[in-house]
Amino acid sequence: MHDVRRLHREVVQAMGHPDILFNNAGKMGSVTGPTGDIENVDVEEFEAIWKVNAGSSFLLTQLCIPHMVEEQFGRIVFCSSVAAGTGGVIGPHYASSKSALHGLLHWVANRYAKDGITCNAVAPALIIG
Repeated sequence: MHDVRRLHREVVQAMGHPDILFNNAGKMGSVTGPTGDIENVDVEEFEAIWKVNAGSSFLLTQLCIPHMVEEQFGRIVFCSSVAAGTGGVIGPHYASSKSALHGLLHWVANRYAKDGITCNAVAPALIIG
C-alpha cells in the first residue's frame, strides 16, 4: 500500500487534490475458470488479488475523500467487473475482489451523498489486450 500512498502524494503535489477519482486497479491472478476447483487458488494469491483490486481502491478513496468533503464536491468511480455479479471466468479470488468494490461503493455513496460526493462503478466484461 506504500505505492498507493506515494501515488496519491505525487498527484497532489503535481496537480492538487483530485475532485474525480477513477479507481482502476486490477489484477487477475491465475485462471481457474468457472469449472475449476477452489482449492486451486491458495490463500496467498487470494489475499494478493484482494489487496490490489479492493485494497488499493479503498485506500485511494480514503485518501481523497477528506478534500472532497471539504469542497462539498467529488466523483468516485470504481472499475469493477461483470464477474462481481456472475462469478465470471477467472476464479473466486478475482470475482470476490470485484464484488467487494460494490459493497464499498454503496457504503461510500450512502455516507457521503450529503457531502456532494457521488460514487458509482462501471463493470465491463473481460477485456484482453
